[in-house]
Amino acid sequence: QAVLTYERAMLALQAKRYRDAAHLLKTVIATYPEEKELLERAQLYLRVCERHVAPLDATPSTPEERVYAATLAINAGDTERAVALLASALAQGPANDHAEYMLGVALAIRGNHEAAITHLGRAVALNSETRNLIAKEPDLEALRHTDAIVALLTAPPPQAQPRKDKERRPAVRARGSAR
Repeated sequence: QAVLTYERAMLALQAKRYRDAAHLLKTVIATYPEEKELLERAQLYLRVCERHVAPLDATPSTPEERVYAATLAINAGDTERAVALLASALAQGPANDHAEYMLGVALAIRGNHEAAITHLGRAVALNSETRNLIAKEPDLEALRHTDAIVALLTAPPPQAQPRKDKERRPAVRARGSAR
């Protein structure tokens, strides 16, 4: 009976039914402790099943992961989460031009234009190429004609150099566009 239960567990495991396999393996372990060789294999495969069943930690930990998660949150309409993630990214890496830019976008969407302009200004100070993103970002349309943004877009470039990695970062997708 122990071997039959173990074999059913292996079939479930091969079919990627990890919960079923784990249940059957636990049955083998609890019911047949005298089957030493089978017990060792069952424990090994139980750990495999538990790894597959355990939820992955999707909490972003690096500033780059937080900026990416914030971009997804903005696209999903969750600006509150985006602002929290971006503030956390900036606390961890204060010279992050993309986090400053994205925070400006998120705040603009929320209607906090004064704070948005502050963060957009910081983004441009860190990376003058950010001006191109500001000029094209649909979510910044309401700000684009303000004196502060016009001045930001037309002022001579600050002393800061463009990003060394020359990485092009995508703009936030407009909330009304196809996903």
